[in-house]
Amino acid sequence: MIESVMDFWERFSDKDFRGLVSVINASPDSFYTKSTVASGNNDALIRQVEEIVEAGACWIDIGGESSKPGSIYVDAEEELRRLIPVLKVVRKRTQLPISIDTRKETVIRPCVEEGADILNDISALRDDPLILPYLARNKIPIVLMHMQGNPQSMQISPHYDDCVNDVVLFLHERVQLCRKYGIDKIIVDPGIGFGKSYNDNVQLLRSLDTLKQLSCPILVGASRKKFLGAIIKDSRGIQRLAEDRLSSSLSVTQFAFTQGANFVRVHDIKENSEVLKTLNVLEGRERINV
Repeated sequence: MIESVMDFWERFSDKDFRGLVSVINASPDSFYTKSTVASGNNDALIRQVEEIVEAGACWIDIGGESSKPGSIYVDAEEELRRLIPVLKVVRKRTQLPISIDTRKETVIRPCVEEGADILNDISALRDDPLILPYLARNKIPIVLMHMQGNPQSMQISPHYDDCVNDVVLFLHERVQLCRKYGIDKIIVDPGIGFGKSYNDNVQLLRSLDTLKQLSCPILVGASRKKFLGAIIKDSRGIQRLAEDRLSSSLSVTQFAFTQGANFVRVHDIKENSEVLKTLNVLEGRERINV
């Protein structure tokens, strides 16, 4: 277990580091409704945090705005109304690093004041010009994600001449911009499901090692996403819904780590932690007493 953000940064500087990022959704319209924290239900939230810590997550990611395909932009006031009560409960219950999934400087700033440690920005700092100077002044680590378009339009016929190359070039430019501002604690995310076709998602997962040229840790977020439902269609050829995509999500977790991912962002922390532990033991990275 990683017990402080400083310990976290020291440990993940190891290029072979592997860890799970556990999702807590404070948005009422997540694509996977079972991941949503009930408003005001602190007992359920506390139990969720205890499970996350017990399972050995390396950090917790909290979001107050859905970014599923077709989702509508939420203003900062509403996003904070959802985030702050959840963040306060989580921060009191664990010393694990906490990231905030937002695109707004007016959201990340008060969240940092309440104990958040990391910004997870699906726009890779493009949506709000005030975020980058704020991060630089306050030495806030950043997750930069690739997205074609925006959540409202991104899945309307996405197209690339070379998806993997386009993603690498985009992330390279964003990483260089951050480093120009003195930000060196950077994680890159290829943005599975964000402006990507089924084939794009599969190709990106197969090509994760190409992101290593950026010299940043790699995060993958594919948990229960729609393209997995196309892989595990039922006997009638109907795609599985998010509620029925756990097994394929676990397969992606294992595959992503073997392809060079350092972090995998998940909804089901207990099951994914068992996959990671088993993989580490089989690969000789971890030993157990029997």
